[in-house]
Amino acid sequence: MKPETKQSNKESKIRKKSGPKELHNERMDKIAYNLAVKGKSNKEIYSILGITEVTGIKWKKVYKSFEEAIRKGRKELRNNLVEKALLKTAMGFDAYTTKALAVSDGKDMGAHVEKVRVKEYYPPNVAAIKFFLNNRKPMKDYPADGWGEKQEIELSNANNEPFVIEIK
Repeated sequence: MKPETKQSNKESKIRKKSGPKELHNERMDKIAYNLAVKGKSNKEIYSILGITEVTGIKWKKVYKSFEEAIRKGRKELRNNLVEKALLKTAMGFDAYTTKALAVSDGKDMGAHVEKVRVKEYYPPNVAAIKFFLNNRKPMKDYPADGWGEKQEIELSNANNEPFVIEIK
């Protein structure tokens, strides 16, 4: 009788293992978001999560939270890149460029062109500074030293009752 019991246990174990185990959960969405913010491709995200590309595509269709996490992560990445570029432009920066220079081969021997790598300084951009400050320190948050462009004009009506018009 004992051999039959062992046989049925093996069969039940086989039945339990059949079919893929679904791994998607809220934690996977958070990981996917963080990886997207870091600039990882979909294939890299799927690989790190331990799923195939086919499963990743399926998850994006079935689990809207997974697709939304990746989409929001990509948007956050773009925002971060633009913010860094704006800050760099506002502060000034050095950059290497390639310039073509005519170099003499000697007296009456002509010249040839050489490409030279040159370090150039780009000074701070006033428009970028103004935009950065207007959007980082709005008047309502820092009224004493804010950089906002809001203007208030106080007027009064026929009864000398004041009212305020805000111009943004």
